[in-house]
Amino acid sequence: AQLNVYGIETALEAAFIAQGVEPFEGRLANLSDPRARAVLERLRQDGADLMVSDGETQGWGIALARYKGLGAWAGVLAQVEMGDILRVPRVCVVADMGEVVDPDGARNQIEGGVVQSVSWALKEAITLEGSRIATAGWEDYPILFFSEAPQVRTVLIDRPLDPPLGCAEAVVGPASAAVGNGVQRLLGVPVRRLPLTRH
Repeated sequence: AQLNVYGIETALEAAFIAQGVEPFEGRLANLSDPRARAVLERLRQDGADLMVSDGETQGWGIALARYKGLGAWAGVLAQVEMGDILRVPRVCVVADMGEVVDPDGARNQIEGGVVQSVSWALKEAITLEGSRIATAGWEDYPILFFSEAPQVRTVLIDRPLDPPLGCAEAVVGPASAAVGNGVQRLLGVPVRRLPLTRH
C-alpha cells in the first residue's frame, strides 16, 4: 500500500497547492469519517511545533491513510530540510488502532515503520546498468544511517471499547507521502519519482 498511499496523498496535495488550500483544512473539508478527522485534528495539535517553513529550505508535509482500508488510521507530519542533501529531522505520528493492547510495542512498531519509510523515500533504490541490476548487495544498497533517522513523536488514540486493529505497517504509506508533500510544498510542484533527492 505504500506506493498507492504515496500516489494518492501527493496527488491530493498537488490539488490543494493549486487551489491555495491549507493541507489540514483541505483534508478535513473532504472527510466524514469521525476517526480519520480525530487523527488529523490531533496531528495538527501535537505536531504544531514541527510546522516550520521558510518557503525555501525548511518545510513540512502531512499525509493520512487507513491501513488496507480496514486497519489502523495513521496521520503523519514530517519536517523536511533541503540543503546539500534532503533530510527529515522530525516526524509526528498520530495513530488510531482501536484498543491499544501494548502501547510500548505499538510505539516501537510505528517508529520502526517511520524510519523504514523515510529510508525508502530518501535513499532506497536498486541501480541499473542498462538491463542489468548493478546493486550487488547490502554494501552498495543505500539505506538511512542511524545518524539520519528522524526523531519520532508517537501519539496513540486509545479506544478501549473498540476492537484492536493492530498497527502493523499503518505508517509506511503516510510517512513517505508526508515527506513527499513537504518537498512538494517547498518546490511548488509534485515530485513523483522515488527516492527523493536534492536533484
